[in-house]
Amino acid sequence: MGKTKLLVAGLALAGLTLAGCGGGETPGVAGTPNPGNATTTAAGDAGTGAFDSIKALSDAVTAKSSDAQSAKMTMKTSAAGQNINAEGEFRFAGADTVMNMTMEVPGFGEMEMRLVEGIMYIKMPAGSAPDSTKPWLKIDPSDSSNPMAAQMGSLLDTAEKADPRNMLEEFAKVGEIKDVKSDTIDGQDTQKYTIELELAKLAEDNNLGIDKATAAELEKAGMKTIVYDVWVNDDNLPVRIVSEMTVQNQDVKVQVDYSDWGVPVDVEAPAASEIGEFPGN
Repeated sequence: MGKTKLLVAGLALAGLTLAGCGGGETPGVAGTPNPGNATTTAAGDAGTGAFDSIKALSDAVTAKSSDAQSAKMTMKTSAAGQNINAEGEFRFAGADTVMNMTMEVPGFGEMEMRLVEGIMYIKMPAGSAPDSTKPWLKIDPSDSSNPMAAQMGSLLDTAEKADPRNMLEEFAKVGEIKDVKSDTIDGQDTQKYTIELELAKLAEDNNLGIDKATAAELEKAGMKTIVYDVWVNDDNLPVRIVSEMTVQNQDVKVQVDYSDWGVPVDVEAPAASEIGEFPGN
């Protein structure tokens, strides 16, 4: 795998959870998961302080967010000197997950993506669609005749796994809390958890989209672990996820902020009259 492909692998890894991955030295002191004045508990009650295991944290977040399955999010990604900003909203519901996201891609323009009933719709930047009256492309992962179906199928799977509850469930299988401290994010009292995951174990089940081949290449590049920083508020709802990693001397950083948990999210497919053909079809 060349430098470009390895960097792309790192970017894909970062985007798998809309939060990213980090590698290298783990912040905090191993074996001291609860420094400072944070109180530790295995209960799932809001406001009781920090949790001493990912499983307890995951259970608490799941319990609280079961009634708040939707959220707004903003994402900032920097890689290889480029910045990509996105904002949107999700309703997390497994195979019925819906998403509406707008992303600004340097040198390309603004793109809009909608996920509705397992179908991804992408609105091309102004001036880039062959027919300006049909700026949307439809990507059905089950359509073998679609040139992007296979590639986008993994993206659809990724969108479903963007649910922070699913993330934490997977983290609990292959990682541990290395550091936790009190912090304030946008005026909210939070607990910041630094979670270290073993890359090899992640690749074993591939539940976060990291296969053995990708893991092997990243390990060759010097990565053995992946580190996430996760901020959770007193209501046991995720507020921010930040991570950084270095791939082939290129820094990759992703920050995702969640807000407005529980606000209704409705996403509709574009009108059929606005959906065009893929170039070359």
